[in-house]
Amino acid sequence: MNLIGEHTDYNEGFVLPAAIDRDVMIAGRGRRDRVVQVRSLNSGEVVEFTLDDVRYDPDHTWSNYVRRTLLILGEAGAPLPGMDMVVTGDVPAGAGLSSSALGIRARQGAADAAAARRGVSRLLSRRLCQKPPMSGKR
Repeated sequence: MNLIGEHTDYNEGFVLPAAIDRDVMIAGRGRRDRVVQVRSLNSGEVVEFTLDDVRYDPDHTWSNYVRRTLLILGEAGAPLPGMDMVVTGDVPAGAGLSSSALGIRARQGAADAAAARRGVSRLLSRRLCQKPPMSGKR
C-alpha cells in the first residue's frame, strides 16, 4: 500500500510502502500461441486478446492493467508468449492503497514468469511498470 496515496505509484513516482493484510494473487502459465486469457475470480469474468493487438477494453476495465503491462513489456522488446492468468485479490479499489500498482506489479511478475525473464532485465521491467495505466485515450 502507499501511505502517501496520491497516485504517484504508476506515474513514475515513488511510494512509501507499508505491509497490510491484503493480497493480490495471480497464477499463470505460458502458452504456445500469442493469445492471453485472463480470468478474474473477483468478477467472474474472462477476457481474451492477442499480443498482436492489445487494445483498451471499456467493458472490462480491470483487464486494462494486464493489457497495459504486457503492452509496455512487449514494446520494450520482451519476447512474451501467450499466457493464461487467473487474478484475485482483496485490496479495495479506490481506497488509496495503490491497488492499481499492486495489480500491475503482480501481473508483471506473472508475465516475467511466463516469458522466463527473457529480454528485459528485472530493474527495467519494474521501471516500465511505473508508467500510467492504459486508458481509452491512447
